[in-house]
Amino acid sequence: MSYEKGFEDSLELSITEVKKSKTKKEAVERLQYMLGLIKERKLDKIKQMLGVIK
Repeated sequence: MSYEKGFEDSLELSITEVKKSKTKKEAVERLQYMLGLIKERKLDKIKQMLGVIK
């Protein structure tokens, strides 16, 4: 995967999470959760959220 594609995917996921949020605080918490998953290398969970795997 290219750097650009990875960046695009992360922005798309971020926008999706912000749209799901009811408040700014909830949006920040959702994004922090996603960042935590990435840092823990739980890519399967992220792929599942993106709909890549079920």
